[in-house]
Amino acid sequence: MKFKAAIFDLDGTLIDSLKDLHLTMSKVLELGGYPGIDLETVRHLIGNGAREFVRLSLPEGARDEENVDKNLRIYREIYDEIGSENTRPYDGIEEVLDALFKEGMTVCVLSNKPHPNTLDMVSKLFPKYRFHYVLGQKDIFPPKPDPSSALHIAEKLGLSPAEIALIGDGESDVQAAKAGGFFGISVLWGYRTIEELKEAGAQVFATLPQDILKIMGLL
Repeated sequence: MKFKAAIFDLDGTLIDSLKDLHLTMSKVLELGGYPGIDLETVRHLIGNGAREFVRLSLPEGARDEENVDKNLRIYREIYDEIGSENTRPYDGIEEVLDALFKEGMTVCVLSNKPHPNTLDMVSKLFPKYRFHYVLGQKDIFPPKPDPSSALHIAEKLGLSPAEIALIGDGESDVQAAKAGGFFGISVLWGYRTIEELKEAGAQVFATLPQDILKIMGLL
């Protein structure tokens, strides 16, 4: 199969942001007087957008819409401050991006992270790359696993989903690829186990970043 584009998830795929997400949520919960949260719990709660992350991090009795909205605003304020203090690209990712751009591949980023944070993180951590499209979570699109945002990118690129590799580390990426007709590649260095990804329907796996190039026929 000849791919014409690659759409990368951000957190857990291009960047390791787990520590900063944990620090942010810990401060939100501390300010609200709620029980703390450990790093491994955060690992399993992220991936479906900031609102869902906040909702699931709050105690069950504190998940009414008004309280979620309130704590989401606090979360965004704190994350804007913490941002990328401890966040870095995964080892080997820049070499993969170098190879894709050298090959003339159209390379995009699609994240469930709020759109302003997505733009900020990409510009800070990947300043040398001119991604063809960068899209974070906006109200006009439901978050992944809904495929609408990925299909929007495909339409903007003038490509069919079958010509695009959708690369991510979570169940939402697997399900978005399947629902939208994209070729899904699940990476194993992110926030989910291979068992969790298989349960979501994943069939193609990259153990190391270089495996992405092999799967796409570029090595």
